[in-house]
Amino acid sequence: MDKSIYSIKAYRLFTPGGGIMFIWSFSILLRMNRLLMLGLLLLFACSPESAVPGVDNELKIGVVAPLSGPLALFGQRYERGLSMALEDINAQGGILGRPVELVYEDSKCDSTQTLTSLHALKELHNVQAFIGPFCGTPVEITATFSGQHHIVGITPNNNYGKFSDHYFSTAGAVETEDKVLARHAFERIGTTAGILYFENMFGELHRQGFKQHFEALGGIVLEEESFNFATKDFKPSLLKLKDADVIFVVYSVAGDIFKQAGELGIKARIISQWGVENPTVIPVAGEYAEGLVYTFPKVTSASWFAEDFKTKYDQIPTAHSASSYDALFMLKQAFEDCGSTDGDCAAEQMRTMEYDGALGQYAFNEILWGPEKEYVIKTIRDGEFVMRYY
Repeated sequence: MDKSIYSIKAYRLFTPGGGIMFIWSFSILLRMNRLLMLGLLLLFACSPESAVPGVDNELKIGVVAPLSGPLALFGQRYERGLSMALEDINAQGGILGRPVELVYEDSKCDSTQTLTSLHALKELHNVQAFIGPFCGTPVEITATFSGQHHIVGITPNNNYGKFSDHYFSTAGAVETEDKVLARHAFERIGTTAGILYFENMFGELHRQGFKQHFEALGGIVLEEESFNFATKDFKPSLLKLKDADVIFVVYSVAGDIFKQAGELGIKARIISQWGVENPTVIPVAGEYAEGLVYTFPKVTSASWFAEDFKTKYDQIPTAHSASSYDALFMLKQAFEDCGSTDGDCAAEQMRTMEYDGALGQYAFNEILWGPEKEYVIKTIRDGEFVMRYY
């Protein structure tokens, strides 16, 4: 009889079950025709989504967010929404039958650091997609990187339009938001405006959009003032804007600005964008936050998410947490519609996706390069963020 068979049988007496199969298979392969061996190897190589025993089979998705620095608060909100989504997705069997792992890298809201983080995610961790970042200019950098490397990406933050065929946003277009806010300001508040904006892409595009739509209605923008992370004293800029009927503040962590405007006795009505609905504004601004008017995405279905979030974290979720939750689930849907993690296919699926999530319904619009998101007007009344009704 064949001696190799005897050796296998003898070895079975001392080897656990899993080891037997490996050694048996290996012995047989040594006796096979080389062409047949090559065919089997190619078969396994062409099945990237198949689980391989003994090999790390987690599907890795990168997250680029401000985990430190002045805007780390928003990175923390991303983490909470993503953590909930990760738990839910893995409880459902993962993506394409593979457990999902989120790999975090700190952007610090810095362009150079963002690019470094992206290279680390791709080259060290071999991620299949990106989520994030938060700040303005790093969004364009991430979008360009995604397009160059054919890796699908999505940000749970502002939508600045199309930078890449492979990069998306859960948010409505900045232009749409500015148009709604400009109309409200002109028709409900007054015909003159001042703009106080953060000097990055986020601030600049909001400045341009609001000014364009406000002036198209017949309004006049009297003054425009910019600031950066180093700015702590906003009073000089606010004094230049005080004669306007309305002051548009383009900054999400704006509690100090509202407070300083109140201390100066400025009578102009303060308005802002949806990022100001966060837990820092009211405690910092105090009574001077009262009456703030801002735009916010219209939510059509989110009560289940708010309840789950409150149970897990004992607080009401912000829009950033909800949109982060949706971002991960939208990637899941894109990959599963493709039947693979191919970046080109996933990007194509994102462009035709309809999704009902934590922050409402999404239907992609090719012209605006983002989901069809309506904006409503909200305000702060009696220390609470509430809808504004007329």
